[in-house]
Amino acid sequence: QNLRSKPVLDSAYPRYIPGLPSNLQIVKVACGSHHAAMLLEDGSVWAVGVATDRPIPLWGEAVEILERGVINSADEVVSFTAGFDRTVIVAGDSSEGGGRQVVEMQLWSNEDLRMHGAVRPLWVECLE
Repeated sequence: QNLRSKPVLDSAYPRYIPGLPSNLQIVKVACGSHHAAMLLEDGSVWAVGVATDRPIPLWGEAVEILERGVINSADEVVSFTAGFDRTVIVAGDSSEGGGRQVVEMQLWSNEDLRMHGAVRPLWVECLE
């Protein structure tokens, strides 16, 4: 079936999301137009929804889009928000003397892009 010929529908009802680590708590949830992202207590981010790069539904199981260790700690997160197809974390970074840490990520269909596609947005430098 050609997914591009027919729009992918969002989930129309609440659903259980398998795939999340069972030993970690969700501390924040952010929803974009076609995805939901969950920040876990270890600083990792997991998501479900429609992929950014191709209209592929990724509802069946949560996938990791930011691994543990990129954000020092979920306790330091000041803002966890989602827009159209992006999720952004703003956190204090104690390792740099209290500086700001900003990370932007997307729900890609390709696992390599998902795990290595997080970036520091260019607009951050305009604020500093």
